[in-house]
Order: sequence, then C-alpha cells, then structure tokens
Amino acid sequence: MFVSKSLLAMSLAVAFSGITLAQEQKPKPRILFTNVSVFDGKSDELAEGMSVLIEGNLIKKIAKGLQYETSS
Repeated sequence: MFVSKSLLAMSLAVAFSGITLAQEQKPKPRILFTNVSVFDGKSDELAEGMSVLIEGNLIKKIAKGLQYETSS
C-alpha cells in the first residue's frame, strides 16, 4: 500500500512538473512603446524620445531607438 501511494505521488509530481515546463515555454507577449517621455526618478527632467520594451508583465529595456524584433 505504501509503495503504491509513493508511486502515485511521484507520478503526479512528474506530471505537474511537465505542465509547468510547458507553461514556461510559451512566448511572452511583447509591446514596444516608441517616442515616449520617461521619468527615471533621479533627474528633474524627462528623457525624451525614448523607447520602452515590455515583455510579459516586465519592462525589459528602455533606450533610444529600440526596434521591435519578431524573434527572441
């Protein structure tokens, strides 16, 4: 009985870890905002003409002249 419960628990752990891996491999949506003014929290002035790349729910990069790339 103990062996069958352990085997079941291991099987479930392997199955759920596979689901987690599949979810991590999905491409994250990417959005590029161009020609925006950015406040960096340090300077009294805004940085003008900047681009902001959002990937998933994170700000990935802030720079001038970023180009949207279709491949990761």
